Amino acid sequence: MVAPLRVALASSRADGLVALYDACTRAGHLPAAAVTPRSTVPDGAQSTAEFSAFVHSIPGSLDLISVAGNNELRAGLSSYRTDIMICHGFPWRLTDAVLTTPRLGVLNIHTSLLPRHRGPMPVHWALLHGDAETGVTIHWMDRDFDAGPIVAQQAGVLLPDSIDDEVADGLIRTFDDITQDLVPVALERAARGCPGEPQNQAEATYEGPVGPEWSTVDWSRTAREIHNQVRARRFGIYDPPGPVAELNGRRISLLQTSLRPAEGLRAQCSDAPLWITMHLDLFESIGS
Repeated sequence: MVAPLRVALASSRADGLVALYDACTRAGHLPAAAVTPRSTVPDGAQSTAEFSAFVHSIPGSLDLISVAGNNELRAGLSSYRTDIMICHGFPWRLTDAVLTTPRLGVLNIHTSLLPRHRGPMPVHWALLHGDAETGVTIHWMDRDFDAGPIVAQQAGVLLPDSIDDEVADGLIRTFDDITQDLVPVALERAARGCPGEPQNQAEATYEGPVGPEWSTVDWSRTAREIHNQVRARRFGIYDPPGPVAELNGRRISLLQTSLRPAEGLRAQCSDAPLWITMHLDLFESIGS
């Protein structure tokens, strides 16, 4: 049994901080402080009540440190004498000074099977690429995004053919459950000096945010591409919730589609038809 580590927990989400706290304490480690980017607090706090809920959701034994940049983050980590920091949805590129401030370094939780789908929206890109499954990886952080050696990894998260709010919430719960299992493993390995397994750069992919080009449907794409586009758009908070299409003089948001014949609207793609089994009418096209 390794000695308890003093762990800094870093996330832009209150639920991410709570999940890390629970995983660390169950494994016998000592959460030293909770770190969140200062820029995320105004964005997530549209009212005093929301901000209060964010603060009060953090376990009472934790100090909440809101930092504006890497210099503040480094100072905070130094003052709490941290052995290690673990990030769960922390959106910054950390400087070498920050990465070397905790005694052991910094771990990051990433919801893909690295080295595939590095970047800020790995689940969306797994859906866009039609991956059958994905998983969770915990890796040492270095100066490149999601490129450090792998300390723990678990596959087996199956990506359903159809996504709605309930399915998306279920996937998120699955990622959280796996994270709860992997964090103690990763911390114990880190405490024992595990350097991690270097990622295979030849297999690495990196994708940035899902851009506006995926917010509308281009019927010259294949049926599979558009079907995957709908799935990816449904995994997240968008307005409207599905990609927008022009079809038969109507402007609609595609919520669910099928590659096999099904009840609903039929649309012809570049290679095959696609059945729209659920949609949202937006407004009539001009001139229709």
